[in-house]
Amino acid sequence: MVWRDTETSYRVERVRTQWDYEMEGYLLAHCLGTKNARLFNEKHEVFSIRGEEGIPHATILMCKVLGDSPYMMSNDLGTSATDFCRVEGEPLWPLQVRGREDDLARTEFHQIARAFYRAMGGDIVWKEEVADAICRAHGDRDIKYHYGFLLDEKVNQFTYGYWNNAAAAQMQAAGRSL
Repeated sequence: MVWRDTETSYRVERVRTQWDYEMEGYLLAHCLGTKNARLFNEKHEVFSIRGEEGIPHATILMCKVLGDSPYMMSNDLGTSATDFCRVEGEPLWPLQVRGREDDLARTEFHQIARAFYRAMGGDIVWKEEVADAICRAHGDRDIKYHYGFLLDEKVNQFTYGYWNNAAAAQMQAAGRSL
């Protein structure tokens, strides 16, 4: 655990290993599970907002300050371009707070993400209601990638094709056909 919200029962945990990426992606049905953790961690840090039972509710994506990220167009938390927080001494800039199916996380999880960012020394320049309104209005700027993930039957376990293909492969390996 990296941080606990003192006003709620939620906590923020680091998502670092390939297993962590795949489980976060699977449980929230979003694209994190398709990333190579080792390569993605070179430029990013990923955190998970979890409840008491340990179930993820939203994923916070942050960029290492000197890193180059395809997600740099995002600014879900409403920070300035020059502001960053420090987690375990490393400067990080927040990019996205995503919930299920790569959608913007619910407002309550954005508020927790903002509290986490502030607790780690960052500063939010937008007022809470402005940040929420802007995030909802602008949505996800890399939506084409996310739609591609949602439709990709090779990697998204929430499609019928994924399970049909998996069943067909098992049948073929067993020497039977459908």
